[in-house]
Amino acid sequence: MKNTNKMTTSSGNVFKDIGFDDGTAAVLKIKADLSCAIRAHLKKHKLTQAKAAEILGIKQPEVSAICSPTKFNQYTIDYLMAKYVRLGHRLETKTIGKRHVFTLTTTNQASEVTA
Repeated sequence: MKNTNKMTTSSGNVFKDIGFDDGTAAVLKIKADLSCAIRAHLKKHKLTQAKAAEILGIKQPEVSAICSPTKFNQYTIDYLMAKYVRLGHRLETKTIGKRHVFTLTTTNQASEVTA
């Protein structure tokens, strides 16, 4: 039996791939990347959500929402950036032509997000 499934090459942004317009997809990707980076920090440093809440100056349920793949979108990019920086990381932005490049920097890695 012949396989009739088609594969589509990703654009590099899952939100764009599933149909969001370019602007919305860029915002969602930045928020998702920040949420993932915060969640990775908590895991790497073995922080409980309660301890993370203390460090971030928020309540534990908010830490849970920030780290949730279904709830992170309720926060603004600047709010998530502030929490990421408060964990001791660096965030750089630069404009290249009409594009903005955000670099999330940790002690061991850096990832770029283009909007």
